[in-house]
Amino acid sequence: MMNRIKKALIITLASISIIGNVTSAPVQARTFPDVAKNAPITKVIDCNDLTEEMLTTRADHNIMYIERIIGKVTDNEKNGTVLNPPVDGGYYISYASVDDAEIGDTIITYCVYNPYSNYDDDVIERWDFIQ
Repeated sequence: MMNRIKKALIITLASISIIGNVTSAPVQARTFPDVAKNAPITKVIDCNDLTEEMLTTRADHNIMYIERIIGKVTDNEKNGTVLNPPVDGGYYISYASVDDAEIGDTIITYCVYNPYSNYDDDVIERWDFIQ
């Protein structure tokens, strides 16, 4: 397995070197430890535990939050209610982008917040799973 990875890296670097020589653009190779030490810490957290302060300071702390939301589709327009935390009337969530969503479906949504900004609404990925 390790030999495959080494071969793949050598081929990739060789390809980049060839492309770099053709375009005359300098290429700077980075090692895995160099990339890994700067990677953000990933934390999956329920929506009821995620605070405004956590969202607005995540880039400063090098954290990528993945928010987990459990919800239910409430009508044919794919409007929904958040079930965690249970609140009278619930918080609103839209399932308009979920093709197969139907009234009564329970859906788990994961929202990935951009780890390089502190904007509280900077979601870079959203995944919805019908249960």
